[in-house]
Amino acid sequence: MITKVLVALDYLADLPQIFEQAVDLAVKYQASLYIFHCVEPHNAPLPEVSAMAAYSGVLNENLVVAQQEDLYQQIATISAWLQEQARSPKKKE
Repeated sequence: MITKVLVALDYLADLPQIFEQAVDLAVKYQASLYIFHCVEPHNAPLPEVSAMAAYSGVLNENLVVAQQEDLYQQIATISAWLQEQARSPKKKE
């Protein structure tokens, strides 16, 4: 018996169909639904491989903050979409 359904979401345009299929499966099998949302890391200039040995390991703090802000924005976007889906009645076909 299926007890867990995992759906990976990585782009908002694909969410409606994929998400609905995952919800349908979870409902059909009375399973828990787990959502995994992928985010692409910020493009960040890092030292060349040859310089890595000499690299002190200290990252640019502004870069880390920018990545965090980008991640939080993506989380807010997907959370808002999921809340909207939860409030909307399921369409009957």
